Amino acid sequence: MAEKLGWEEGKKYTYQSGFIFEGDSDLSNPHLIKNLVVRNFGEFTDFSIEKDESVEEYFKNENNVEKFGGVAYAFIKDPKVNNQYKERAKSILGEKIEQEGNGRDFWKLGVKIIREFGIDHFNFGNYYLLETIVEKGSKDELIAHLELGELLSNTDIGTLGKAFESEEEVSETKFMNSEIGRYCMVVKGYATKIEDSSFMNELLEKVAHLESSKVDQQYIFGKYANKGLVLAEEISKVSLLGLSTRIALQPGVKELENACSAVKEIMSDPKFEANDMGPALANNVAVVLSETNRDTENINLSGGGFHDKVFRALVKLYLGNEKSNGLEAIGKFVGEDGQRLKTLAEMLLSRMFSKNSERTAKLITIIERAKDNRLPLVKCWEFNPFIYQKKSEIDVHGIEKLIRVCIGKNMIRYNQDLKNLVVRVLNVISEIRGREEVREALEQFKDFVDIDLIKGELEFKIL
Repeated sequence: MAEKLGWEEGKKYTYQSGFIFEGDSDLSNPHLIKNLVVRNFGEFTDFSIEKDESVEEYFKNENNVEKFGGVAYAFIKDPKVNNQYKERAKSILGEKIEQEGNGRDFWKLGVKIIREFGIDHFNFGNYYLLETIVEKGSKDELIAHLELGELLSNTDIGTLGKAFESEEEVSETKFMNSEIGRYCMVVKGYATKIEDSSFMNELLEKVAHLESSKVDQQYIFGKYANKGLVLAEEISKVSLLGLSTRIALQPGVKELENACSAVKEIMSDPKFEANDMGPALANNVAVVLSETNRDTENINLSGGGFHDKVFRALVKLYLGNEKSNGLEAIGKFVGEDGQRLKTLAEMLLSRMFSKNSERTAKLITIIERAKDNRLPLVKCWEFNPFIYQKKSEIDVHGIEKLIRVCIGKNMIRYNQDLKNLVVRVLNVISEIRGREEVREALEQFKDFVDIDLIKGELEFKIL
């Protein structure tokens, strides 16, 4: 045996739970792997590791499935090994499964380790290993390994801790980084892959009896439940955040009707006027509204507070995503509300990019069609020249039209603020456009200010 393993006569070896070290060793903190012989799945393997490297380095560098499996198996099995090493071994195994070449062999190793040791916690290592096994396995392979489904079904979510301690903490990022959130995501992925909704029904049944956190319960119902389950309980901002997150992550999914139903009730409930509503919820509600135009008739859009946040999110989404269909919703939000027309004009001042010219023109038209010609004054300093210098070219014709429309509605007056705005616009144009474009801009803006009076404030020479 000693000769087979390459041991030398007269040297001292220490054996601990599958590890054989040259000399003395303490596995409670195995930072370095050196001169290590591993027993792989109950059988001695004919190799030794002659490297002086960290555990992290070893697992990352080892692409031999047998050697990797031997060390990983022994690490995970030994109760003296720190859990952080076990977790890291599993997460690196997940990375190996995703790689080209022998990823399939590592997939089989991952299934074998899950079958042997199960999952006691949904820390990142366990979650990532399970996620990659589900992602890289075929439907038939996953069904054939019944132990994976049994593991998910037998997990007690009451032992996984809370995702949120209060409503104020609710966010998708926090959910994804919690044990219960990771568990839900794995179950959803598994149920989708094998096309078996019973696993999601089991999950929601568990959640229905989750007494440790009503906030978690509401969020999970919102994100994963069907319409009947979502609306069975009183709709809260937490359940709507979960539901609208699903729509935000998967625009166009069939649950859109469910989201619209929830949005209608939320936007009509006076308690949601409060200003403590988070921006994530406002953004996700905007996504829902921008995905459909047919249901906005029955949604209350006239409130303040949270409604204003949704309005701002709608405008940003419309200008930032060419696939957004939120124009009709924006128009209905604005109506003849002077403050929202003012907000729209100020938001446009820092978003007049040439690539958005068609969309900004449509928003300017909303302001132009307002019946009231004495609207609240616009803060001209909302025009931020640094945005245009760094990101794109300014839409000269668009901003000229915006200024002209705002002057016509008494939102901008012929005063120092207007002069400063024109100076800033011209200086930006001079940096990113040629002489002809600058001359054209000067011609357009001469109706607003006396060009001769601002020559000294321009950063370029008028030819």
